[in-house]
Amino acid sequence: MERERERELAEALLGDEQARREVTEALLEITSRTAANADGEVGVGLSVLVAGAVESIGATTDRAQKMDFGQATDGEGPCLEALASGDLVGVADYATDERWPGTSQRAGEAGIRSSLSLPLKAQEHILGALNVYSNAPNAFSTEAARSLEAFAEQATTSLLLLSRMQAQREDSAYVTSFAGTVQDSLRPVLPHVDGLELTGASVPASPHAAVGGDWFDALELPGGTLGLVIGDVMGHDVAAVTTMAQVRTMVRTAAWAGLEPVALLRLVDQLVNASGISETVTLVYATLNRDDAGAWRLEYCNAGHPAPLLREADGTVRELDGGTRVLIGTIGTGAQEGAWTGQVGTAHLPPGAVLLLFTDGLVERPGVDIDAATAALSRTLAAMDPGEDLDVMRHRLLDQPSPSDDTTILAVRTAPTPERRT
Repeated sequence: MERERERELAEALLGDEQARREVTEALLEITSRTAANADGEVGVGLSVLVAGAVESIGATTDRAQKMDFGQATDGEGPCLEALASGDLVGVADYATDERWPGTSQRAGEAGIRSSLSLPLKAQEHILGALNVYSNAPNAFSTEAARSLEAFAEQATTSLLLLSRMQAQREDSAYVTSFAGTVQDSLRPVLPHVDGLELTGASVPASPHAAVGGDWFDALELPGGTLGLVIGDVMGHDVAAVTTMAQVRTMVRTAAWAGLEPVALLRLVDQLVNASGISETVTLVYATLNRDDAGAWRLEYCNAGHPAPLLREADGTVRELDGGTRVLIGTIGTGAQEGAWTGQVGTAHLPPGAVLLLFTDGLVERPGVDIDAATAALSRTLAAMDPGEDLDVMRHRLLDQPSPSDDTTILAVRTAPTPERRT
């Protein structure tokens, strides 16, 4: 158990830059307080035990670092004595001290004249030593020694806290990395459909929010139907990613079963309720079908999600606000039972039209009314060159300053000239 604790502490302090910064800040604080009760220029070093060996963790001055490192390398000195005995070990003047000749020689070279080494104890276990050095002989009074003993207790508590914090950071980093891998694996490969261009992407609100519940999907379904999905599970954590994966699978399964938008969302709502999912879910499911003349007909249903936008070739933009219902997971219970019946929106997509599905991160900004932001997005979409590459258009739409939430879009453009089906 002791060796395991040593290993965890050393890994926490040696392997993480943030932990090393926190150690340095603690040592600087100790240096500042000690200097008030000591003579000369004071420097502080910290050494810990790792599998019986001594590792120098950090120091506030080059002199202190040289002394700590030298004792760890040579295996002798007041630091090693404090670790072995569990007691405070002092050197009044290295110029006359004869207990550790190599350490005294190094002290002379570094300009160190006196020191105190204090063991850091957790119950009966010694974690390491706090080493305080001065370039003045007899620098540490009895009062200074008492103060340093109190600091050593604080340092022990800080070390244990830092090791636990680092373990939590590593656990969190692993979980976030794993969740990000899951999220990446769920990003679809958009199908190639004659007469249509498709593009989609997800952008996190910040590098520190690398995972979230946004997703988009496009499915080539039996009979030539194209299914389009955009959804959002509230949150930026593993729970959001897990729920997103569950709901995505529900939608895909129902779509492959041939359910129309209203029936699909009704079933997904029931499944979410039955699964005990508590996260808020919004979702748009739409189908695109082409008639014999090559025209595209859109049918869609919206569960509390931002309304899609449709841009026609002449630049006219309108919101597709039909078929809008309440959030997923709130409809299949109580008085809302069956509220999806008959609620479907329809639209015809003329040649050269762009259908834009998006999550709220594209229009939500602190202090900005969401209706005003949506109107601004409509103007941006209207002003775009209808012949612009769809991926370029996607990048321009996503190039927003300081988004407050993750942003996901799915865009579909119809060919400029309709293609007749044969």
